[in-house]
Amino acid sequence: MAFNPYLQSDLRDVKAQGASVGDIRDYNGQKFRFDGINWIPEGGSSSSASLNTSDPQSYINMALEQFKKASAPAVQSFQAQIPEVQQKFATERERLTKKIEPLKERYDNLISSIKGNQQVAENRQTVATSNELGRRGILADSGVAEQTMTDALNPITQQYTTLAKDAGIAREEDLQNLEGLISDTTTSEVDALRAIKQAIAQLQSGAATSGISTGLNLFSTDRAREDQLKLNALLQEQQRLENEFREKQFNEGVRQFNVSEGRLGQASSGGIESLLSMLGIGNITGGGAQGKYIPEIGKSVVGYLPDGRALYSDGTAGWTHGIKNN
Repeated sequence: MAFNPYLQSDLRDVKAQGASVGDIRDYNGQKFRFDGINWIPEGGSSSSASLNTSDPQSYINMALEQFKKASAPAVQSFQAQIPEVQQKFATERERLTKKIEPLKERYDNLISSIKGNQQVAENRQTVATSNELGRRGILADSGVAEQTMTDALNPITQQYTTLAKDAGIAREEDLQNLEGLISDTTTSEVDALRAIKQAIAQLQSGAATSGISTGLNLFSTDRAREDQLKLNALLQEQQRLENEFREKQFNEGVRQFNVSEGRLGQASSGGIESLLSMLGIGNITGGGAQGKYIPEIGKSVVGYLPDGRALYSDGTAGWTHGIKNN
């Protein structure tokens, strides 16, 4: 039988549950000491000490408290992860944010370099074309010279313009990607924190559900155990009273028989019949040696059994003496 410090009973030995004064028992992680009358919680008062065995809500409250204590380490562990997660993502955002300006600077330098190289290339091509036109005797301000110069510079201009444009597009894409990563860290942080909070909520909800179920089960079990103990105690008391009553009946029958036996050699029908009736022996017909004291065996014949054996005053039976006359 499981130990229950809150067992309600008027019988001290039942409430002790086999313990002696000073013995300590454990109940749901709480130590209790028996003082001879009640079970006292060790180490100070316990909120469970207010358990009312007639109130299921008190069992639920006790179970909720125990499950809350049991889940507390896990809840605290999850709660401790919250600032860690926040710091982790804050550090990552800071790292990514610091890349923005250097990235812009590198692209700006690249675009400036492209434009500078374009200018150099165009200048060189202009000089080369002018020299060639001069060797051919074409004046620089002539229409032929201008067209020749334009045709020579256009490929260079287009090439470097395309390079600058591609660099600008790449610059915007890389900056957008970087900003997207920063935004993703915020989203990931929200998701991570939500998962932690959901885990905490599930632990707390599970503790509440288990606490209610366990509390009701404990209440039902304790009530059934208490009812069984009371029933057992009642049956024991009833048996004790019955045994006591039978013993008194027997003693009274013996007393009456002994009084009737005071008349030696004579049968006392009243005392004998009372004793026989108490012993459940009926339909006995007297005769012969019934009621006669037999010195050889030191007892009297008080009746006869159905098989004809004599029933002696000490409760034994035999064939040797006082055979019943038919």
